[in-house]
Amino acid sequence: MKKITLIVFALCFLVLGMSFRERTIEREVIEDSKARVMDNINPVKVYQDKYNNNDIVGIVSINNLLENELIVQGNDNEYYLEHDLLGNYFSGGSLFVDYRINLDDTKKIIVYGHSSSRIDIPFSKLQQYLDKEFFYENPDITLTTKNGTDNYKIFSVMLLDNDYFYTRLSFDDKTWLEHLKEYQDKSLYKTDFTFNKDSKLLVLQTCSQQYKGKYVVIAAIG
Repeated sequence: MKKITLIVFALCFLVLGMSFRERTIEREVIEDSKARVMDNINPVKVYQDKYNNNDIVGIVSINNLLENELIVQGNDNEYYLEHDLLGNYFSGGSLFVDYRINLDDTKKIIVYGHSSSRIDIPFSKLQQYLDKEFFYENPDITLTTKNGTDNYKIFSVMLLDNDYFYTRLSFDDKTWLEHLKEYQDKSLYKTDFTFNKDSKLLVLQTCSQQYKGKYVVIAAIG
């Protein structure tokens, strides 16, 4: 009788052990599946759904200056000068990509945004790049689009008024390298970055708060 009881207990423990291992394996499979699903969900799509706005095309972070700020792209360069992500009128506008740019096929992205000393809007903080020490110590930008995440290094900060060379979009290999060099030559502070025909360019533009009628233009290479 004791032998039968021991056998029964042993079988129970064996079954419980197998059940426990099976549940553990099942949980691991489920967690792995969840991870793979999350990897395939682009955060831009998440924000498009959250705000019900397919104009949302990117997310930008700049060192400790900006974190996960949303970028839109409209049918012109006017609408988002005075509208927020929900389509409401807002004098501070939104950060927006030049409407002429095809984000699926470009080496250059231009992002515009207002600057203000009265209201809290993201590109107001770009004024800090006019400080030489801040410029050299905070070069990192990450930009996420539906195509993935790119890392950039800031190599130029400029104060411009009637010089809109940075808005050009049509280049061949030779003029592309000349264009990149122009940012370097016009920068307030010098850097020794080198470029090639495959270099990517991110340009951020906002109004200067300190110098009336001028733009602060930041260029980053990726």
